[in-house]
Amino acid sequence: MPGAGIAMRTAVPGPEVTKLTQRLAVQGGMGGATSLFGDYAASEDSYFVDADGNRMLDMFMQIASLPLGYNHPAMQQAMQDPLMGAFAQSRAALGMFPPMELPQLLEETFLKVAPKGLSRVQPMLCGSSANENVFKATFFAYRAKQRKAEGR
Repeated sequence: MPGAGIAMRTAVPGPEVTKLTQRLAVQGGMGGATSLFGDYAASEDSYFVDADGNRMLDMFMQIASLPLGYNHPAMQQAMQDPLMGAFAQSRAALGMFPPMELPQLLEETFLKVAPKGLSRVQPMLCGSSANENVFKATFFAYRAKQRKAEGR
């Protein structure tokens, strides 16, 4: 259904999503937070396809973690890279056991586009941990400034 735009086949949630929700509830339900089950292979660009084949505009892009959209050709190409495959399979704990390629990757990506004067980067798992660590860094800097003013 490439390029078809919005195409609704069933009510939402549809019968397949309802069936999967009931099946998941028996397994613990993940706290009841699920609302739709996705067909990620069929999702494309800014369109999310649910388990019933309903194609809808995803205005949130998985909480903004998919700015290029679903199944973007550049991302698909990147996933063909053996190094990316190894990273996806291994899911390294970057703080303890980062891959040996990490310094080079940071230089070629984040640091390459860093604003002038910023020469460091701290990768985070998600937006929540990024926000949490910004607050920690701010409080650390504030307390260091206080200690210096106090002569400690």
